[in-house]
Amino acid sequence: MYTRTNQLLHLYSRLWRESAAVPPELPITFTPEQQQRRETGLDVFMEKLSQRPGTAPKTCPDRLAARQKFFTTLREMAGSLLGFDQQQLDVIFSPDATQSAADFVAQARKFDPEIKPADIYQAARNVWAMNGLQYLLGLKVELTPSIFAYSLLYPYSDNYLDDPAIPVTVKSKFNDRFGRRINGEKVKPANTHEQRVFDLIAKIEGQWDRRRFPLVYESLIAIHIAQIKSLALLHHNGSVQSVDVTGISLEKGGASVLADGYLVAGTLAEEQEEFMFGYGAFLQLVDDLQDVREDKAMGLLTIFTKNNGTMPLDAVVNKTFYFSQKVMRSLDGFALNGKTEPVKKILRESALALLINAAGRSIDYFTPEYQTMLQNHSPYRFSYLAEKKQKLSNSKTSPSHWLQVFAERGN
Repeated sequence: MYTRTNQLLHLYSRLWRESAAVPPELPITFTPEQQQRRETGLDVFMEKLSQRPGTAPKTCPDRLAARQKFFTTLREMAGSLLGFDQQQLDVIFSPDATQSAADFVAQARKFDPEIKPADIYQAARNVWAMNGLQYLLGLKVELTPSIFAYSLLYPYSDNYLDDPAIPVTVKSKFNDRFGRRINGEKVKPANTHEQRVFDLIAKIEGQWDRRRFPLVYESLIAIHIAQIKSLALLHHNGSVQSVDVTGISLEKGGASVLADGYLVAGTLAEEQEEFMFGYGAFLQLVDDLQDVREDKAMGLLTIFTKNNGTMPLDAVVNKTFYFSQKVMRSLDGFALNGKTEPVKKILRESALALLINAAGRSIDYFTPEYQTMLQNHSPYRFSYLAEKKQKLSNSKTSPSHWLQVFAERGN
């Protein structure tokens, strides 16, 4: 796996270098009138989502009814405002996928009663992504022990390592114990936090036998190594030139989704590995782009902050557009059937939307001309989205608020 990860990193590092820095030809434009109509429509759907009791439903039928209302409204919104067709909607809102989301929230709260809603929401997004990989690989869509465990490892490990308040020496000791536990050693946890991390690894061991599926654990080691390398992006002491920002970023993102694939399937074909690594690298770029302001404030190096704001981000985002197109071509390695095709279409179309939305959240870092270009290809004005994001955090339509609906399995 170490050799394969390096091969994939070399491939996508070359694709990044070869990606053009000139403006891409984007397929869809929106007039101010079209944006306004979509914004009005979104306001209507947000109002629908807010029409629910302030406390969690108490009975099983009430929880099921509330859950059904939530997903019905989201499906209507995804169809009318995001343009998904019926096949795509059937995939996104299938009974198996919605049940997986509900099961995850219930199990997460049982696993750690003190877990923050924001951490559950962050982890739940990875559950949805891994359910999507189950579709792509022709597997049953469900919440497996490994999907549950790996999704929760994000808030317990990745966020821990990204916290600038925790000394690097403490992180280093945690990484050592964490790595040994992934390798199968019996390691005594240093605290409750580590005990939960080790318990999550045990859940993976309960699904995938180490001798029969060694690549599952080697993929976990690969993302662990990438996380250790990524410490240099935060703890660099101003020595920016000595840090391989691009390589570390692509490896961290790529290894993460590659591990998703192995934890879902146990084994993968080479072309499947190639897509998953590339898609993970792309998602890392998206995350870093939307967090430019916060990362700069922390001193975190990314492809978008390494020049310290001394030049606009137009060219590097152009490269990201072309990079995403190259990644999406590798989807052809998955079998053609009625289930995979809607997922492929969702991934290809959502990649553009994710990138434009991320750029909109860092809009101040572009030239005026580039800001106008991005705005013309967004279905919503960036100022509208920023205003909605701020209002959403404390409203009854926020993801954290709606998590109460899924606190129990409901059947």
